[in-house]
Amino acid sequence: MAGAPPYTIFLLSPANLAGERATLLFNPEASFPLARELRSPDGAPLGKVFSFVSGLYFHGKMTYALAFGQAPEGLSGALVISAGGGLRFLHERINLCTLEAWAGVSIDEHNRSFTEPLIAHATALDTAFGHAARIVLLGSVATNKYVKPLLGVFGERLLFPVEFVGRGDMSRGALLLAAAREAGELEYAPVAGAKRQGPRPARAFKKAAGPATPEVVIFVGLPGAGKSTFYRQRFGATHLHVSKDQLKQHRSERLQCELLRHALSVGQSVVVDNTNVSLAQRSEIIDEAKRQGARLIGYYFDSTVQECVNRNFGRKGAARVPVPAILSAAKRLRPPTQVEGFDELYTVRSLPGERFELSRAVNVRGSVA
Repeated sequence: MAGAPPYTIFLLSPANLAGERATLLFNPEASFPLARELRSPDGAPLGKVFSFVSGLYFHGKMTYALAFGQAPEGLSGALVISAGGGLRFLHERINLCTLEAWAGVSIDEHNRSFTEPLIAHATALDTAFGHAARIVLLGSVATNKYVKPLLGVFGERLLFPVEFVGRGDMSRGALLLAAAREAGELEYAPVAGAKRQGPRPARAFKKAAGPATPEVVIFVGLPGAGKSTFYRQRFGATHLHVSKDQLKQHRSERLQCELLRHALSVGQSVVVDNTNVSLAQRSEIIDEAKRQGARLIGYYFDSTVQECVNRNFGRKGAARVPVPAILSAAKRLRPPTQVEGFDELYTVRSLPGERFELSRAVNVRGSVA
């Protein structure tokens, strides 16, 4: 858009520190990794903590803000509203004492302990960059608890995603994740004067052109078998990409199922891109697909351990997995069969040059599936 500000800074609404997941963190006997990290001298990254506390919703906000935020040098395109601590960075490390202090602060437009630091930080942001940045609130606009203080600073320049109106937290989380993965930024409107409450829209997010009946596609294969490349080539334009690797937090299986459920409820086809090597790993996905009336399609990536190890060595950074993970997956691998409930089943062989050979699987009775 001509004349649009060069920067976009997202303000992410705070996590609920009075909920069930926060209680797990506050439990003095908690021993899971994030609880230990939070109690360490260095603490844990704020984004990681709030993603655990709020699950899919905050993960969606964080993923979207990191995808589309554009900030001046020295600043972040994603700032988090905290209870009593103003605006904070996603990467900032906090400890248990800080989290407990925030839990004691009521997030309310009439509570000065909450509003004063928020207004101070928002004013500093506005003074420094003023009209050079779009300020977009990623949070509920149905109440005034943080909307009113922010409107007092930014006025009509405070924006929000139009499609947030009428949605619950999980629906907003699914919307943001889908937008980030499809590289489709949402439409924004000024909060001031906007319709901030109303019925939930018919669709949770924009659906790419795809099959009329939603599909759940399950990839089965070892790490390094080429699954993610195959997704980009064959399904990237039509199917939502769901992977526990992108939900690196406690209860990732639950979050994956929540995202799958929301996608199918609005007719969006999904690819579940994990190793899915065991019957148990596939069964919950299959059950949800059947409950939602989706077609179930399986792709078995037929690669040897050595082929996967060799391909894995060609990867860089976080994309490279430890070799023991490949060996462990190979021991647990059970190829999918028609008996599990698949409507279609295919075998995929990876070829040089990121090419693939595809064949229709044969079911247990010997006929083509």
